[in-house]
Amino acid sequence: TATSTDGQMNPPLLPERLFSVWAKDPTADCRTIFNAATRQMEADYTAQQIAVAEIPQLFDGTAIRVYPFEENTESMASWSLKEGGLAGPGSDPFSPEATASSQLEPNPSSLGTLDFSEFDQLLLQDEQANMQAATPETLQRIEEARKQAPAYAGFPAFFIQLDHRFTVNTDGASALEERSKIYLLNNVAAEDYGTIVLKDDPPNQILDIQTARIIYPDGKFLDLETKTSRTKNQDSRYHQIRVPGARQGCLIELASTLNQPPRSTLSIINHELPLQQSIPISSARITLESPRTLNVFHKLYGQSASPEEFTGEYSQKTVFDLGAIPALEPLPYDPPLNDFSIRMTLSSLASWEAFREWADRLMRGSDVLNKETEDLAATLTRFAKTDTEKVKALYEFLCELHYETTPVGARAFRPRLPEEVCSSRYGDCKDKANALVSMARSAGVTGYMALVNRSSTTDETFPSWQFNHAVAYFPSLSEFPGGLWCDATDGSTPFASLPPGDIGRNALVLKKDEAVFMPIQLANLSINSLEQDWVMALDSSGAVKGTIEFTAHGLSDYCLRQKLKRSSPLQAQYVVQHLISQQTTGLSIEEVSISDLTNLSTPLHITAHCTGSSWALIQASLNAPYDIWPAISLPRRERDVVLNDGQPLTITQHIQVNGDGASPSAMKWKKKTESALTEVAYASTPKGWERRTKIELIDSHISPEAYPEFQTQIAEWNLAMKHHLNH
Repeated sequence: TATSTDGQMNPPLLPERLFSVWAKDPTADCRTIFNAATRQMEADYTAQQIAVAEIPQLFDGTAIRVYPFEENTESMASWSLKEGGLAGPGSDPFSPEATASSQLEPNPSSLGTLDFSEFDQLLLQDEQANMQAATPETLQRIEEARKQAPAYAGFPAFFIQLDHRFTVNTDGASALEERSKIYLLNNVAAEDYGTIVLKDDPPNQILDIQTARIIYPDGKFLDLETKTSRTKNQDSRYHQIRVPGARQGCLIELASTLNQPPRSTLSIINHELPLQQSIPISSARITLESPRTLNVFHKLYGQSASPEEFTGEYSQKTVFDLGAIPALEPLPYDPPLNDFSIRMTLSSLASWEAFREWADRLMRGSDVLNKETEDLAATLTRFAKTDTEKVKALYEFLCELHYETTPVGARAFRPRLPEEVCSSRYGDCKDKANALVSMARSAGVTGYMALVNRSSTTDETFPSWQFNHAVAYFPSLSEFPGGLWCDATDGSTPFASLPPGDIGRNALVLKKDEAVFMPIQLANLSINSLEQDWVMALDSSGAVKGTIEFTAHGLSDYCLRQKLKRSSPLQAQYVVQHLISQQTTGLSIEEVSISDLTNLSTPLHITAHCTGSSWALIQASLNAPYDIWPAISLPRRERDVVLNDGQPLTITQHIQVNGDGASPSAMKWKKKTESALTEVAYASTPKGWERRTKIELIDSHISPEAYPEFQTQIAEWNLAMKHHLNH
């Protein structure tokens, strides 16, 4: 018996029913027993109102049979459960003769040879009726896939073929055709491809599925049906393709077209085509077609394939034969996917100046302030003595506003008026950036809105829409003469710091008469820090009481604030407990206090009062205040390791231990590389001893070349922190 879903975790009911029925008549036909037991089991599930039942099957070494089982046949005697069992009436299935016989004529299934005829009965009746016989074509495709399979061992599946055809019409409408053949290498792939879900967003995108079929290992094939449903808000459609019998050795073929009509709000043509997938591709091709009268530019990233160009009377065609494409295998702490994935970008923009002109037309008038909003800006800045203080007051007001976006039509690109943002008390990134710049201007401070590809990269050499975020930029403030970047989107970012995903990105600053790229940088490189102060007191039994304080600045403040502000008091205590438990074992929080999470003007401060029953356990597990090892535990990395969102970081930890008679000897250890500065110092105190630890990330992008040295440095740093164990 087997459950029909991974979520069904209760013990099967069938075995108990089998023994109950069998006990009443030990000589009954096996199929009779199974049918009766299954009926009882189904009745149990129905009585308990459980919709998902078990799947009872019988296997005699030759074929699998599924309930209901055939009864009263001429071969019924061979299915008796009396002595001799299924080996035949009166025989001993474990006798040497029977064993020798089975070895002389082994069943194909016992040798691992897959005979799909055994599984036909698992399909629904309409699926069995629609099953089509193998053809020379389907047999050939299965055989070709089998020959290629050994090259992709370790993956659940691979694409035998993945072809894209992208067509643009004169009016800007486009169609993306995709044809794929996926060969399943194991049953993990069967889980992944048992149901295929494709999505579109009418009327902006309309998906048409032309072909969907599965070819089984024996060459039989089944055309697959698609069921379409809409989301609750009716914005998107989901096309669900059920793939019955999907498992190792099957080949799935799909062909679809995603049609996109002309977009009135985005007059430029802009498309991003990801070409690399999570599984390998044996053969890939992409074809681009457009009218000769329409300039559509393209750029291929991650591969240097040379295209073939074809020019007709009315159209032009470009074909890339990409050949084999390896699987996309991102790892934690990787750079953005755009830095190393194989993809293609298409755009009708000839220059960034053309982009600026389009953006200017779209956003013209969105920065106008009415009198009420001007008065609000004046009220918020009335106590400010400098331009920086003015920007800070406006920034913190906008940070408090709820984040919400409704990217429909022109609203996907044009900010709402500042008066709408302030009166409704909500906005998205572009709304808040536009309001900050506009309200600062009314207070006499010059700033600009800037577009950025948050958590990703922007190619300055290829004009196109590559942005998903907006921030504000102030080129010259009294305290920040080198410029200040502000991102009020998330509501948890302290002034003059930046949330994850911004720093290091090239932002397109939209000035009045020009658009220029500038890297987003922290105005104060030392702003990202986390300070820890531990005071532990031991009694004669080895029990511990202590206080641990955390003071966070910049990105450290942001990350903790984001977690805590969305937590209940009990959940907040767990967050702090988890933070402490990452650094030692055996301490439990008795009480915790957290500073005002809505006040961005002061650093986040946490005080935790802890107890522990065993100092020996705690001191043996005192770990680094920042556990970098998971990021660098592999022997090598082919790409940069990005730590702390690529931002600099300083973490200090001061641990005082009072009442420990076994004080470690004094020790100082320090190491500096191009990547980091690490320090550890031990010293005696009047009441015991102390440990001071520091790590300063100088370069948070660890290149493959710097990786071995940095890995060694962190290993030595962790070892130095264990000095207190060497009394």
